[in-house]
Amino acid sequence: MSKLQIVIGTYSGGLIGLEGKVNKLKTSFAFKAANNCIKSLSIVYPVLVAGDYEEMLRIYNLEEKKEFGSLLEGMGAINALHSTNTHLLSANEEGRVVIWRIKDWSQLHSLKGHKRGVNDVKFHPSSRLALSVGKDKKLILWNLLKARVAFKSRFKFNLEQVEWSPCGNFFLVRSSRSIYLFNTDSNIKEEYIEFKHKTQISASDFAGKSNLLVAGDNSGSLFIWNTNNSHISFKAHSHRIIAVKYIQIETAVGLKGLLISLTSQGELSLWNADPLGSSVAQLEPQTFQELENFNDVLVWSIQLKVRCASLTAFFKRKPI
Repeated sequence: MSKLQIVIGTYSGGLIGLEGKVNKLKTSFAFKAANNCIKSLSIVYPVLVAGDYEEMLRIYNLEEKKEFGSLLEGMGAINALHSTNTHLLSANEEGRVVIWRIKDWSQLHSLKGHKRGVNDVKFHPSSRLALSVGKDKKLILWNLLKARVAFKSRFKFNLEQVEWSPCGNFFLVRSSRSIYLFNTDSNIKEEYIEFKHKTQISASDFAGKSNLLVAGDNSGSLFIWNTNNSHISFKAHSHRIIAVKYIQIETAVGLKGLLISLTSQGELSLWNADPLGSSVAQLEPQTFQELENFNDVLVWSIQLKVRCASLTAFFKRKPI
């Protein structure tokens, strides 16, 4: 049976796993993995990798629900993780991006391009490139085949998160009050679309398409943006949203889009992304709509009653 797997890292070093149908998730495990905050998570099923302030990569088998190893990176707190089926990228507080080979957990390269901590790193869909953003306000495009910088640029605003679009021709960068959308074929330094927020943004992602973006803010509101600068929003939570993630799931009628949102106080919600995208598409450019009947798109919700710091999700499909 196809199942959704969600793993949450907590400020106290705990890992919580939820698994099942999207409207019937159940706790599959919960244990203390570290002595401090789990800042980053990544799944290459059945492997879960967790990064924390202790400079450790902790590796777990989700099927056996146990730890089977750890790696000492030794270069500062691990701020971000991202993986393909074969490789893992880790970004640390010492300004390095490290490439790991998953089959034997060999460290292949340690890439130095940032002068301060790296806030986020993401593989390009081709797996040949990666983007990283740092506290030095630098954006770096890495050529992973040659293990060197392909392009870099410094901006005036803080760079807190980076995400590639599904097609790989666009990427977004999140700062404290704006999301910037870039086209890889344009002048990255000067040509971009800015989506301004009145409140502080705390999480963002592409909502399944290159022209749809989702953002969560400190007040608990979710925003769905179209690239024509129209958007809808609704009060999804009563606390700061620390993670939003779009994922496609299989249903009896085909693939459906799902938005996952998580707050700092442990409220986890799953939303039907397809009608949200349709609502934004109907708006005129540069217009805004407050969504009132948002409970209609709520699929499932739970209050975990624990302070949360990170989230990752994986849809486990049935064997062919």
